[in-house]
Amino acid sequence: MIRIQPSLKRSENPRAGETRVQGMLTTIECSAKGGVVFQVRAGDRLLKIHSDTFEQVDVTAFTTDVGGNITCGVRKPENLIIITFTCRQSRKQV
Repeated sequence: MIRIQPSLKRSENPRAGETRVQGMLTTIECSAKGGVVFQVRAGDRLLKIHSDTFEQVDVTAFTTDVGGNITCGVRKPENLIIITFTCRQSRKQV
């Protein structure tokens, strides 16, 4: 589950097993097979966070600056966000 939150109350902390990063949402890549990748620039890192479907993403906005539908593609302007996500083991066999 991915939660994208442009703003959070200071008292809210990530749950056990979650990672939280603040950065700029630069791109949302959508696959014809249903996958979605959120690209977030956080400092000198570019994170690519994958979800199997958009339905698995919980988006919460705490500002009226962000509203309406979220669409695939390059974000213009980029959105300052706080993204909370969990990592799962790769399904690839070694």
